[in-house]
Amino acid sequence: MAHCLRLPALRDGEVLSGHEGLGASVRWVSTAALTRGCAPGEFRLLARLLGGEAVHAARDGGAAALAAPLVSPEAVAAGGVLGLPVIGLAPGIDLDEVAGALLDFVIASLDGALTRLGEVTARLAATASNDLRIESVASTLAGATGTAVLIEDAEFHMLCFAGDAVIDDNRQETIRAGGTPPGFRASPEMRGFYAEMARTGLPVRLQSAPSIGVMLPRLVAPVVAAGELLGYCNVILPDDDLGQQVTAVALEQAAHLFALAMVHQRARDLGGRMARVGVLVDLLDGRIPAELLRARADQVGIDLSGTHTVALFGGPGEQRSDAWLRHAQSLLTPRSGELVDVVAGTVVALLGGSDRDGALRWLTELRAACGGGTAVLGRPSDAQGVSAAYREARRTFDLVARSGAAQSGVVDVQDLGLLGMLIEASADGSIDRFWRHRLGPLRQYDAREGTDLCGSVAAFLEEGGLRRAARRLGVHANSLAYRLKRAEEIGGFSLSSSDARLELQMALRCRRLLGP
Repeated sequence: MAHCLRLPALRDGEVLSGHEGLGASVRWVSTAALTRGCAPGEFRLLARLLGGEAVHAARDGGAAALAAPLVSPEAVAAGGVLGLPVIGLAPGIDLDEVAGALLDFVIASLDGALTRLGEVTARLAATASNDLRIESVASTLAGATGTAVLIEDAEFHMLCFAGDAVIDDNRQETIRAGGTPPGFRASPEMRGFYAEMARTGLPVRLQSAPSIGVMLPRLVAPVVAAGELLGYCNVILPDDDLGQQVTAVALEQAAHLFALAMVHQRARDLGGRMARVGVLVDLLDGRIPAELLRARADQVGIDLSGTHTVALFGGPGEQRSDAWLRHAQSLLTPRSGELVDVVAGTVVALLGGSDRDGALRWLTELRAACGGGTAVLGRPSDAQGVSAAYREARRTFDLVARSGAAQSGVVDVQDLGLLGMLIEASADGSIDRFWRHRLGPLRQYDAREGTDLCGSVAAFLEEGGLRRAARRLGVHANSLAYRLKRAEEIGGFSLSSSDARLELQMALRCRRLLGP
């Protein structure tokens, strides 16, 4: 619209109201006595414009602007409220002559837009046929349209940026934080904006909104493949109206290419991940010849020489294992060559190098990122010893998770002490047989009579005295003394014997670890 006002035919016209609508596209020009029947993008010329109702009718039809030699104050006020340009023309102007000049300009502009769009389309097609990556397509779109292009995934994390235009404050924050600020996503206006765009699948204009950090107007298009929303493409709009028309259509075309590129990248990532998981599982299994494993590892960029450490992690139960894995991968150096994936419901990482302190820090940060969980760091070993180190770490992980020791932080198998001895002894089942035999009579009696003699004995041994144990259980000391005497009779032991107390403590600890 602003370009139309620069034509000689309208040089004497004055914009009376609705200045914010001067960026609208003009698709048609006509003369008529009334504003009813206006078409989208129409610039209507009238002999007189009286009353606010006429302006409302034009706006409802999608008119781009209204102009007349005689304009009432009510029409000017309505144009200001609606943001529809209302233009006062010079008295005695020939409306048909003005309409002809404007129509010639609009048609020429559309011809120019089509020519430019054809050039943009050709450049996009050439890029996609040679290099189908989102970075390449974004760079081509930015160069062909003179815009800044931002590609985000469905969770609003920025994937790439191309172009020389200014990035607004919102996207500066996006770059620093790796995702759109919560205030932007959480606003009802933006939720509605993205929901409607995802529903229609078409680009939508996003106006400036300083309250949520959007400082520059932009077009946003959803990136969709097979009905799945993969992400969003943002372009900072050029100043000229012709460029905006071309950009809108080019963006819609590019969104399909971005979808293809993202699906292609997913397929490549999945293929690479499956190959890496295969190497990891075979290393943990330990039955594949070392030379064959090294050859396969070389194909996926993994160096199996030197020392490796197995790390296991299981996050809070309310989270899915793929969420733990995303956190784990985000904390590793990109393309670091580490092997990490979910095995048997647990994140398993094979960390290369001899930096044990670094491995402990990584697991600590992973626990913090997931809000807790069980984390175990195995012993360092060469590639051939990874399987044995994994089995030890897995036994430790299972026992630590049962014992409640996971709340204390990362468990290092080299610092387990007595627990480590129990874990080693549990490998052949001997420790399991020991505690079941020692506590068998008490467990059978408790199950039959509905008592808890095992719990009474455990409280007595852990508290180190009758009265403290009675307070812990909330019973009278005499009642507890009777229970302990009954336990001695049924279990065939004497709590006055230090050897018996040690055996019972070990059996009760093993029961807690290996139970039920």
